[in-house]
Amino acid sequence: MLQIDELDATKTALLVVDMEQQFIDNRPGYHNLAGRLNNFTPYLRAANIPIHWCVMVDKYTHIPQSAMGKDFFLQRVGISGADYESDHFFIKRSYSAFAHTKLRERLKAEGIEHLLVAGVHTFDCVENTIFDAAGDFDVGLIWDLTGDSQYKNMEMTRRRLTGNTGIASRASFVLSDQILAELNGCMYRNDNFLSINDLPQLVA
Repeated sequence: MLQIDELDATKTALLVVDMEQQFIDNRPGYHNLAGRLNNFTPYLRAANIPIHWCVMVDKYTHIPQSAMGKDFFLQRVGISGADYESDHFFIKRSYSAFAHTKLRERLKAEGIEHLLVAGVHTFDCVENTIFDAAGDFDVGLIWDLTGDSQYKNMEMTRRRLTGNTGIASRASFVLSDQILAELNGCMYRNDNFLSINDLPQLVA
């Protein structure tokens, strides 16, 4: 479970789930989220925090390795502020970014202990990713940088993450401003965390 006041930039990574053009189109809430990510990610790069972007490709679609280059990824996630020269990109074929990918091994090789998670489809893709990550990393879900197409899905995720379940004990809700404040060496507020009821809801 991520403690914001223990955040160490040298052991932290950001994982962005499914912030793709195909999901953002025609959803004003997702466009707003993409704009916030555009503003947030440069600060992490300045702190040398690696950023990993995953894009969804269904299991029936074959994409040659040679085709998965700059144009392929930026056409999908460039709208959200991805930087091909400094960030990392990979595809996933199921809800979780950890399922049948090398993400876990990559993060461990980077010495990552704290994993910040943002993105869309909170109820399925983001939540499943957090569940798979929680055993190996201290996870923080950046609530103002995540969203779902339905309010009820956000509420269900919020209840599961704050309820008496296995995942609740290993994942925290954080805000982007808290992260930036901690990286800048200052206190966001005395108790470090906003109340869960204060956190904004993003619904497309």
